[in-house]
Amino acid sequence: HVVFGNDPRILLYFMDDGSWPTEEGFWVAGQSSTEIVVRAGERLHGLMLTVTAPQPNTVTFDAGAGRETLTLGRGETAKLFLRADNEISRGGFAFVVSAETERGFVPHLVDPASGDERFLGVDVKIAGVRAP
Repeated sequence: HVVFGNDPRILLYFMDDGSWPTEEGFWVAGQSSTEIVVRAGERLHGLMLTVTAPQPNTVTFDAGAGRETLTLGRGETAKLFLRADNEISRGGFAFVVSAETERGFVPHLVDPASGDERFLGVDVKIAGVRAP
């Protein structure tokens, strides 16, 4: 698991190879889907996501309380509140976030100075939002 934030603190559990953790969130792989378990010590209303697409892409998120889709142009960033359906889990609360991208790119092929050869979709920064 990876710990994010302090107010509220959340733990992310990456369930597959369709995403990679970063300091502030995660990358979703290109033309891929991923599932991430989010755990917190308190019930969360959802997540505030800041999504950046270095190349044009469409991404769909779901945390059990409705799907949200963003279509982003090259270099575009958008904020999205993603409502979550929490379940009680080991003295806290948890839910699964799914994300699916339509396209991807290889940073090294866009910028030869980059050593990153992963097939990436979108960069997601994440923050928990407390229940009202």
